[in-house]
Formats: sequence, C-alpha cells, structure tokens
Amino acid sequence: PQGTTEKKQRWNAGVGAYLTWQIRQIEKELSITEPVSIGGEVGEVGGSNIPSDEAYVAEVRVYLTMLQARLVQYDPSAIGISKVSLNTGSAHGGVMGADGTLQRNVPIGFGIHAGVAKIENPWFPGSKGFVTVQHGASTLAAELFFAFAGANVGEVHLATEFQNIIWAVIKVQDPALYDVMRERLVSAPKSDIPSALVKQRAKNPAYAEDGKIKFLGDKDTVKCLPGILDNMRELATLPDSVYNAIVAALVAKFEDIFVRFRLNQAGTQLSDSEAAQVAQIIAANRRSAPATTTTGED
Repeated sequence: PQGTTEKKQRWNAGVGAYLTWQIRQIEKELSITEPVSIGGEVGEVGGSNIPSDEAYVAEVRVYLTMLQARLVQYDPSAIGISKVSLNTGSAHGGVMGADGTLQRNVPIGFGIHAGVAKIENPWFPGSKGFVTVQHGASTLAAELFFAFAGANVGEVHLATEFQNIIWAVIKVQDPALYDVMRERLVSAPKSDIPSALVKQRAKNPAYAEDGKIKFLGDKDTVKCLPGILDNMRELATLPDSVYNAIVAALVAKFEDIFVRFRLNQAGTQLSDSEAAQVAQIIAANRRSAPATTTTGED
C-alpha cells in the first residue's frame, strides 16, 4: 500500500500480530515453555529501498508499535517477535546488473541493521535489541560476511549458495546426470509454474556463470517445477563418490562461513583492529558498488 507509513504497515502489522498470537496459542496447547523465535519483515526483500537508513529504521519502529498494539488485543500476555527481516539492497538469488551479470559487490544498508538492532524489544526485557535478518547473502562478496558479524546481524540467509555448490559438484563428478537433472528444470513450460513466479523466471531464467541452474534465485520456483520429484530421487540415490564430494565441498564452505561470521570466537567482542576492518569493509562496499546495479525481485 502507498501513503503514510502507518497505512503501509497496518496490514503487515495486523497479519503479523494474528500469526504471532496463533503460534503462542499452539505453544500453550503443546506445553512448549521456551518461546518459538518469530520474525517479522519490513520492506520486500529485493524490492525498492526506503530512501534513507533513518527513514527505514523509523518505519520499522512504526511497524513494531502497531504490531504490539494489535497483539495486546488478542492476548496481553502474548510474547511478540524477536527478529526483523530487512530489505538492505540484496535480493534472493542475487542482484543483476544492467548488463545481466550477477553483482557480487552490492551496496548493503549496514546502517539499517545497526539502527534496528538498537530498538528495545518490549517482549524480551534485558535483551540487547532486535535480531536483524539479512536475506539474499549467498551471492554477495565473501568479505562482507565479516562486516555482517561486526554489525551484529543475527541471521544471514545463505541457502542459494549451498544449492549452487551441490549443482557444481554434480556437474564435475557426473556430467551426464547433471545434464539430465538440469534439463528437467530448464525445459519446464511457463504454464507449469504458479503465475506469481512466471515474471520472475522470465527476468532471470538461469545463472549464466558456470551453467549453474537457478531460476530467479528462488528455491520455491524450482520446487514447483515438473521433474523435481525425479531430481529428488536422483539426489537421494547419488553414487558414494558424488555424495562424498558434495559433503566435502559443503563442509569447506561451512568452515569458511564459521570463521567469517566469527562463530568460532564464542561471542567475544571485536578488537579495535577488527572494528576498524569492519568499518573499512562497509565503507568500501558503499563506494565500489557498480552504479548500474539494480535490485532484483524477491
């Protein structure tokens, strides 16, 4: 919806409050004592950014205030959300440049993360603030991961890269199988894809680099294509050599991610030199992003 911030967030906050209340009701029914972590989202990931970091953070505050007011109407004792997904410039499956190539160096709104992370969470007294969520990070330059850690980003979505690693290994280890599996997805007619995803597939039918197959960078698109069940059977019965190669590649990726996100540092604070490095990465990311880069659709 267009118009005032309140008008834009009314539906978002209302639906979020209702779903949150439903989840808390289920927790009671199942005697779950530890609250399930629930997230909201402000701004469509992959869509247009709000003009400034400050304006974005202000809109998140409005959304949270409205959500809290609506949730109280359902149940004054209900615990609300703990994290917020933010549209900071990335897109699921990657951001495509004007020339159609995948952009690794995308200007990310780290200031949005920092601002939202400082908002006091009324449902979790004593917490440092809201956990912020970064979508579409798989295709970003790897050095940005350390900056996410330094900006206290609590959740980063990376599934696309894991999927691409699996495809890349199969292509090398068993080219014939790769061609069969890829053809099942590539040849699917548009009529077999839900209408909401047709436009996205037309925009970016497959990655150009390395022949990796990934419609729109949207896993939901791939899941609804004919032939996906056949591909699932193929994946479940891979030869040991292919399976072991996939595991080795994923383990190497996980180890690299753990270091870059400082998950091996047991929550220790950044040193002065590390903080300076984070600031340098963020500044370089802002300066060097290609001017022709456009945000892809979610």
